[in-house]
This record gives sequence, C-alpha cells and structure tokens, in this order.
Amino acid sequence: MDGNKALVANFSLQFAVVLASNPAEGGSTTGGGLFTASANATVTVTPNTGYTFSNWTEGLTIASTDASYAFQVNASKTLVANFAAIFADTYTLNVATIRAGLALKFGHGRKIADKVVYAPPIVAVVVEPDVTFEVNAPKNAPVERRVRETFPLRNYVFFSEGSTEIPARYVFLQKNQVKDFREDQLEVFTPKELTGRSKRQMTVYYNVLNILGDRMVKKSHFNSNHDRIVNGRCF
Repeated sequence: MDGNKALVANFSLQFAVVLASNPAEGGSTTGGGLFTASANATVTVTPNTGYTFSNWTEGLTIASTDASYAFQVNASKTLVANFAAIFADTYTLNVATIRAGLALKFGHGRKIADKVVYAPPIVAVVVEPDVTFEVNAPKNAPVERRVRETFPLRNYVFFSEGSTEIPARYVFLQKNQVKDFREDQLEVFTPKELTGRSKRQMTVYYNVLNILGDRMVKKSHFNSNHDRIVNGRCF
C-alpha cells in the first residue's frame, strides 16, 4: 500500500413496486420491481381475451384508469390491475304477424233471347259491396332484461388504525341468519343509474366475510368438521 486510505460506502434508498391482477386470469402486468427513491416508474397492463381493463388501485383507492400508468416512486406500494369480464349484448326481437284475405264471387247466368224493346233503354247501376279486412296483431310480450355483474372480491379486511376489531362497515350476520345467507343473493339486476357501480361493488366487498363463509360451507371436507360459519368464523 502507498499509504492510508479512507473508503466511503455509498448507499441509495430503494422502494419496491409490486403488481397484481384481479382477477388473475383477467390479464398481465409489467413494470414492477425495485426503484431508487424519486425515480420515475411506468406500469402497463395487457387484458386477456374476454376481459377489459378497469383501473389501478392501491388499497381501496383508485390510483389511475390509464392502462399505462406513470408515477414517481417515493415509497413502496402494491398496485392491483382490475379487469372486468366482457358480456355479449342482449337483443330483444319483436315478431309481427301479417294476415291477408281474399274475396271471391261465384254465380251462374243464362242467355236472354233477343227482344225488340221500344221503350228507352234502362241503365242499371250495380253497387259493389265494400269489402273490408281487419288484422288483429298479437301484443308484444315485454321481457325483463336480466344481467349479472362481476365485481373483483378482495380476500382481506382493513382494520381501523390502532384497533384489532373488525370495523362496523362490514356486514355481520347473527348465528341464526347464516343458514339463510347465499352468495347469489347479492345478484344485481339491470342498473338504472350507471354511476352506481362503485357503490354496488362496495356492497359486495363489505359482505366479504359472509361470502367466504358461504363458500367454505359448500366444501364437503369443511362441513364434516363444523356446523356453522358466521362472518368467516367457525362455530
């Protein structure tokens, strides 16, 4: 060595960007990884066939509705790409019936012998009767259009800060109500207000404990060990 040396180890602060797809079969994501503090990151999604991209969410907050989302990394975060299934349009067919009629005249006559007539000729006017037709068309039978919406279901619960109690915003069932609860009771008919989808989605999420409990009851290997599940807990 030529002499004493002072070596300085330099470190840079890095944050992790974790990506996920909801549902998993809805599409793929790219752009996650480790980033130096204040670096710019861009994450993108590619929907699979039969799905369309909805938005990026971080927790319960919508971060962006752009398929390519650019942001500055100042902390570690988990971004979920939400996809929605594409359903075929429903068509209503009206059937009209057309009825047609035909009028026929039948008769016979005989030849009249020639005769000399000295009186002025008489002109006979024959009035043809009016023939009318009436068509009674069948009434259209309106059919109520019924659709099913698909909402992403997050399988976790958010607790209030500093509390271990399940918040009151989640729907709790009494033990005697469990046997009457079914996941398909949350089916939504044709929405009258298109802007209400987010509200209906949160209604499904706040029933997450009851939905998971209902699914566990349907598993035969689970029913053999437990009688009832209330709000995701066994009794």
